[in-house]
Amino acid sequence: MFHQFAPTEPGRKNDKEVVLKAVKQHGLELRNASETLKNDKEVVLAAVKQNWRALGYASKEFQDKSPNDKEIVMAVVKQHGLALKVASETLKNDREVVMAAVTQNGLALEYASDALKNDREVVMAAVTQNWSALKYASDALKNDREVVLAAVTQNWSALLDASDALKNDKEFVLAAVTQNWSAMVYASEELKNDKEFVLAAVAQNGNAVQYASNKLKKDKEFMMAAVTRNSDALQYASVELKNDKEIVMAAVKQNGHWLYYASKELKKDKEVVMAAVAQNGHALEYASEELKNDKEFVLAAVARDGRALRDASEDLKKDWYVVLAAVAQDGRALQYASETLKNDKDVVMVAVAQDGRALQYASETLKN
Repeated sequence: MFHQFAPTEPGRKNDKEVVLKAVKQHGLELRNASETLKNDKEVVLAAVKQNWRALGYASKEFQDKSPNDKEIVMAVVKQHGLALKVASETLKNDREVVMAAVTQNGLALEYASDALKNDREVVMAAVTQNWSALKYASDALKNDREVVLAAVTQNWSALLDASDALKNDKEFVLAAVTQNWSAMVYASEELKNDKEFVLAAVAQNGNAVQYASNKLKKDKEFMMAAVTRNSDALQYASVELKNDKEIVMAAVKQNGHWLYYASKELKKDKEVVMAAVAQNGHALEYASEELKNDKEFVLAAVARDGRALRDASEDLKKDWYVVLAAVAQDGRALQYASETLKNDKDVVMVAVAQDGRALQYASETLKN
């Protein structure tokens, strides 16, 4: 509060020059003005231009008529667009007022007149400021490619409010999907069944396959193309295709962890599991128990990636030949060996020779 304008100086509360100077610097100083000046438009307008909240200190008479005062409403919405809500119906239909409001906060479009919700320039300003404003646009503008794209470019979720025609427009939706693959969720059912379209989405993110039609998820040619572009797609394949060796092989060669989604039958298939383990030793975790306990298979697996020892059966973690093969490939695989073999000098020597950090996994006896 300014010392030259204090509530203890009644005379100054009614001094228009003093009050104007105060509110132009701090609009909320209007609260200390006299009732007469709280009803003076020049004073109130100066205060509101500095801080829109100052309107709350204007006289009740002034507040009651302010929704119809263009200058006051303009001053407020330029700072707080959503205040358009309390403007008169006439001003909600005033293009200048509404443009000022939506430029400050696009969501103010909600309170504009229907005519201005159908004004392309106004709506474009609104969605440019806040993509979510699209939901308040007229149906005609929700079908306007440029307007909707302005919103979708900011956030793919805006596609939800696009017209059905645009949701079925391949080129348009693809632009949204390129921005974020999750936009697939709002594509038309027809596009979700379009191979070319869905594959373009999958190329960005394999998870896009989850929104493909069930028909495509059962289509081997489509799923092979999807998995080849992005192995993540395997998780959304049909049950039948998760049992297709060719498709599963294509996925696990890119990411061994996708063995997790293979059928039980393929988790028993040595060729499939070996391909997965070769890509990532930890993929052995998803192999059948029979393969985890198959010495010949595990020997071959740890020779490819010593880390596979982690998921071998307990019996094989005690097997000298298996463990030696594992640490020879990756010394740190020693951490998965049995306690007995962590105390085996020959095994530890091979591990440390391969990777000096393996010493931390040796028994205390050998460390000392």
